[in-house]
Amino acid sequence: MIFSDTVYSDLTNKTYNNKIIVNNMYLNSLKGSPKIVKGDFNINENLLSSLEYCPEKIEGNFYCIGNNLNNLDFFPAFVNNSIYLDKNKLKNLIGLPKKIKGHFFCSDNNLITLKGSLKEVTGIFDCSNNKNLKNPKEQIIKYQIKAFMYYTDEGNFSFNEIKENFKLGIKQKKFNNMDYGYGI
Repeated sequence: MIFSDTVYSDLTNKTYNNKIIVNNMYLNSLKGSPKIVKGDFNINENLLSSLEYCPEKIEGNFYCIGNNLNNLDFFPAFVNNSIYLDKNKLKNLIGLPKKIKGHFFCSDNNLITLKGSLKEVTGIFDCSNNKNLKNPKEQIIKYQIKAFMYYTDEGNFSFNEIKENFKLGIKQKKFNNMDYGYGI
């Protein structure tokens, strides 16, 4: 099933002035979704393996929990609030915007690295329950991901608790030589 088969019909290249909720619809494509959503875009628990045809701009929260994404190609250029990508198959964060105004949740994925363009989350950064993600606290510092609070398998901590290491990381690049699956 594709997006245009839902009650929203074909909104290609249009602006939708409200939230969109298409949870548990067995969607395997976002073809027909609008270019801009002036509210939340909620596509939880579908069969999506790609964000192709995803709106370019979401002026609310972006919910994409429980799909089959293994990368963030075609990720929206702008999301005005929180991003929820839990329970997918992501291996890295490449494709995210540099700043998220709200929370970012990517728990229960297949992350091996936190490498990507993300540099700031104004709320919570949750990368817990990623079994292949080694040394998340060190990676947060290495890739300079600033957030108000962090939830990891190494425990929960605030930015204030790592602030000094964060500054040292910028100045001295004090990290082990692991590249977490990607070149340094």
